Amino acid sequence: MREWIGEVEIEVCDEAVFTALLPEVTHPPTSSRVQLEANDKRIVIKAKDVSALRAAANSFMYWIYSASEALKAVEDRP
Repeated sequence: MREWIGEVEIEVCDEAVFTALLPEVTHPPTSSRVQLEANDKRIVIKAKDVSALRAAANSFMYWIYSASEALKAVEDRP
């Protein structure tokens, strides 16, 4: 069986969104490794197969989107 290793890097601009992702980084899925680079506000996802990499990347992008939308809704309140 061929082994694939992939890496996805996501830059998170908002500090609150970045902080909200900490629990997901400390307890990542078993088939992927996730690193958080606090200085650059980057999330690095590493996986040994394409399916795990895609699943983890999609999850993080959805969580970033959800947290960003929640912040925007709170900030837009009168």
